Amino acid sequence: MKFRTICAMIALLATLAPLPSFADTDDAAQLTLGGYDVLTLHGSMGRLSARQRVDVLYGRLAPVLGCPVIAPDDVVVYAPAHPTWPVVFVLGRRFVTIDAATAKQEKLPAIDVAVKWAKRLQQVLPKVNWRPPDAAETVVPANPPLHVVDQLSRVGGLDGTVVLRGKQVIQFHGVQPGGLTAAERGDMVQGSLYSALARTRESGETPIVGATALEADGPAQLVVNGVTIATATLDMLEGTSYQSPAQLAAEWASKIQAVLGAKPASKPVKPTVDVPTEAAP
Repeated sequence: MKFRTICAMIALLATLAPLPSFADTDDAAQLTLGGYDVLTLHGSMGRLSARQRVDVLYGRLAPVLGCPVIAPDDVVVYAPAHPTWPVVFVLGRRFVTIDAATAKQEKLPAIDVAVKWAKRLQQVLPKVNWRPPDAAETVVPANPPLHVVDQLSRVGGLDGTVVLRGKQVIQFHGVQPGGLTAAERGDMVQGSLYSALARTRESGETPIVGATALEADGPAQLVVNGVTIATATLDMLEGTSYQSPAQLAAEWASKIQAVLGAKPASKPVKPTVDVPTEAAP
């Protein structure tokens, strides 16, 4: 997180805008990065066309391509026991799930599709990510090793950071509730925090920030302008000095208040769920 800012991400995405290529059809769409073909998706899924599914993948690359250093071993295939389908992770963030339909379209077992696409990403991502103007061009080995793991704790992304005005205000470690990595949780909370602050930035009002416990020694929520941004749970306390989720959420609120000069929340909000369901694109 410290290697990028929201502005840098927006500028980067503008140069990688997912425009249909000449190879796209009504039934297939190709994902390309920096002129390199990466993968092709076939057919619709739910209400999403092949083109829209590829657009989802472009969106998932946003927190990845803004990092100045991506190595081939940052691409990992997560392949737990069936019936869970293999997932390609990049920098600890899930990129694409290979389900039965995708495997059938590729005419390969799902794990083979995951390995094929992961190896392509190993070659392409280190060449197209953001890097300082004076940095040398990345040279990727012809066949770098690819890690295929069956535990989410081994896909990377074990640290997730939320930054506000250049200062770290929240940090996550390890596998998170809902089956997310710490990096995924950090990205999600970062976006939620900026969205919750948008209204007061436009109006000039002082943000209202606080923490509220849902029950004694139970989950506690970070609340910004009446919106639940993140939930602290008991399993997040392992390896820390915090005695309760409420104490952890209060620390998050305190750091945000210090950065913003914000007012504490005057009352709790109705509990909400902040863990999304992962769906294959």
